[in-house]
Amino acid sequence: MKPLRTLLMILGAVCVVGSPAMSAGATCPDPTFCVLEEQQLTPNTADQLDPAISGNYVVWTDGRNLDTDVYGYDLQTNQEFQITSDAGDQMLPAISGEWVAYTDFGRGHADVVVYNITTKETRRVDIPANQRKPIISGHRLVYEDDRAGDWDIYLYDLETNTETRLTTDPADQRNPWISSNIVVWEDYRDADSHGDIYMMKLDTGELRQITSGPADERNPYADGDTIAFFSNVASDGDVYYYRISTGETVSITQGSAAYERNPTVSGDFIAFESFADGNAHLWVHSISLGLTRQLTTAPANQYLNDISGNRVVYTDDRNGNTDIYMATFSFGTPDIAVEPGRLDFGEVARGTSRHLTITVSNHGSYRLQVQQVSPVAGTSREFQVTLPSALPIYVEPGTTIDVAVTYTPADVGADTGGLEIRSDDPDEAVVTVGLSGEGVPAEEPPAQQIAEILQFFDEAVAAGTLVGDGPGHAGDGRLKALRNMLRAVADMIKAGNIAEACQQLRDAYNRTDGNPRPPDFVTGPAALDLAAKILELRASLGCVGIGL
Repeated sequence: MKPLRTLLMILGAVCVVGSPAMSAGATCPDPTFCVLEEQQLTPNTADQLDPAISGNYVVWTDGRNLDTDVYGYDLQTNQEFQITSDAGDQMLPAISGEWVAYTDFGRGHADVVVYNITTKETRRVDIPANQRKPIISGHRLVYEDDRAGDWDIYLYDLETNTETRLTTDPADQRNPWISSNIVVWEDYRDADSHGDIYMMKLDTGELRQITSGPADERNPYADGDTIAFFSNVASDGDVYYYRISTGETVSITQGSAAYERNPTVSGDFIAFESFADGNAHLWVHSISLGLTRQLTTAPANQYLNDISGNRVVYTDDRNGNTDIYMATFSFGTPDIAVEPGRLDFGEVARGTSRHLTITVSNHGSYRLQVQQVSPVAGTSREFQVTLPSALPIYVEPGTTIDVAVTYTPADVGADTGGLEIRSDDPDEAVVTVGLSGEGVPAEEPPAQQIAEILQFFDEAVAAGTLVGDGPGHAGDGRLKALRNMLRAVADMIKAGNIAEACQQLRDAYNRTDGNPRPPDFVTGPAALDLAAKILELRASLGCVGIGL
């Protein structure tokens, strides 16, 4: 490999334009498949086409200005942003993470340019020939180049700033794709000049011919262990995939009489265009399930797609111009079940906790995504939720997860509320579980209770809410006598003399209860509260004849 000295570093600016997406809700044509949502990402009346997606970013070619530019959309913020504004046409974007690669025709020939969404850094492959149709994967990109007089495939490494020529055959090699360590392309070296699919492993340099024979194979797309491509070996057009690890080739549309083309791959899913009703519509195939289902049905054309996970972006002409849409799908449908529908914690002593569990089950045929678990408005803060893992949580069909709820009353009284569990269940997106509980006085040890009674006594005397009942020094004497009675109770409890403590507490109660016989030793706003605390302590000790 040689350093590419003609790589220029440019810092660019990005223009952000608000563009809220318009969406339609879930439709499930059968129990095995749901279109969860379809969104129009570009309401602009000009033409937008040829989208690419990676994670939460979508990019496309946009014709709203005097020439074509590259625009992007952030699916998290629902914001559209402009990537290019140079003279001439910039088009055919690809994306991997935050790096966007596109072809720039603004300098009289085609150049490959890469742009970082976060840093706004721009790099250009500026060579006196044509470089075009770049595809990027991580820090490496591939493109077709005609500097040798025919079209060859080149690789550029953004980390080392080096370029490598991958093909040297004098025939044309076109339309490359890269996925991590794998590069695939169309190759026209056979004598009949039809297209075949070739593959190279970058770590070993292994070159492998994937297809051969008189048919025409084109449009390769690789992801992981899978290479999808178009072939007319059995009809006008079918979609096939090839397993790199096993060498197996499988047709996913050979039983169809329709014309199919332009496959894209992400993990278990392959998306492609089909002309079964005369217009172009998108279909998706699950490799593991062996199921193929129609994704788009709008009365127009949907084509030039790209896929990331279970989201497909595509060009759509239903509005009289071409727009960018995105459809989210699932094979099978999740079906949430939540038990119980209400958690009643009953009576819980103040300052202590009780734990109960909500079980979330998936009774459907596709994994359930639990997206949010949150309290409804007005829910008491005494209820706390513990999740088994960070959100989102995926619940496979036939399995469950437990959501722990803890009730810790901070005071005495009833507490209520509810929890909202949000998921991607197509017909029950929000399930609410009611919450209730009541905080009650804590059962304190008798020794702690008498200590708190003495503290209450002293604080009430200091505040003037508890005074001795009687004239002059007589009142002070009765106040002191009552405290000595309570102090003696503390000693009796410590010594284990419970019967004596009960008798002493009865005498103290009779001197605070507000009844004329025997006469009370104390009076004031705190007197009856003191009497109530004495009764609570007698109850804790198991005294007989409380209040007598």
